[in-house]
Amino acid sequence: GATHPCLRVFGSCKMGETCPFVDFPAKACLMFLKGRCRFGAKCIEKHYRRDSSTGTIVPVQEAEGPQEPRIPGRHPCVRVYGYCMQGANCAYAHLPEQSCVMYLKGKCRFGDSCKEYHVSDQELAAVRQMIWASSAA
Repeated sequence: GATHPCLRVFGSCKMGETCPFVDFPAKACLMFLKGRCRFGAKCIEKHYRRDSSTGTIVPVQEAEGPQEPRIPGRHPCVRVYGYCMQGANCAYAHLPEQSCVMYLKGKCRFGDSCKEYHVSDQELAAVRQMIWASSAA
């Protein structure tokens, strides 16, 4: 990747060829790749993802919804707080990193107008079960 989103946005990349975004087109939305784009379909930059079955870079169709974490170890806690004390044992570790942490805690005040991803009722019930099981152990 002679040119990738970091180079376009910052002019350089500290990670060089080891950057997780090195294979993405320069026009890719860097904030989307990091799981932080707030504009969705209205974003002026292109949204891409890595296809999990082929490994190729493909454009995101907005109807697809949030994507799985792009950086290993990234999940909602890491995106919001920069780290996670629970690490791989975190009940949120398997969720897309764009998931609303406040919703997961039952405290999102934005409801349906929230810009972050709200997991399904089934996913939320499973997360709460995991939290309950780990606290009972």
